[in-house]
Amino acid sequence: MTHHFPYPNYGYYPYTWEMPYQYVWPYTNYYSPYNFYPGRQNFPPVDTAGFEKSARQFQALTKEVTLFINHIISSTEFAYAVMDAAQKSDQAKVEQLIKSTGISIKYTVRFTPSAIQIEFNNSTEEISCCSMLVGLRW
Repeated sequence: MTHHFPYPNYGYYPYTWEMPYQYVWPYTNYYSPYNFYPGRQNFPPVDTAGFEKSARQFQALTKEVTLFINHIISSTEFAYAVMDAAQKSDQAKVEQLIKSTGISIKYTVRFTPSAIQIEFNNSTEEISCCSMLVGLRW
């Protein structure tokens, strides 16, 4: 008894189904649905001015955050005062203590019984680029 396969036997060519060369190495981008022109990348020209400006803004932000962190490390009294005010849910006192470290940028403070989260934001009207979330456990 012979087995009859209902479809004609054209051979097994796994890489030539539907669009030839779609899966073969040198033509991987040839049929890409993301490029209007085959073989070309449609990206704008590189301009690093905005990227460099963001990096400078972020560098200023890290200096402010480092000022705050160093104040916690160097002053046990300050760390105690922040923890005490947070445990008493005194939001205004915590914000006043953070401001007393010399920070000049915007920030928002949230605290829980186990940690404090401070989001520092260095964005301006002309550039909205930089924020850093600092989470510290008690």
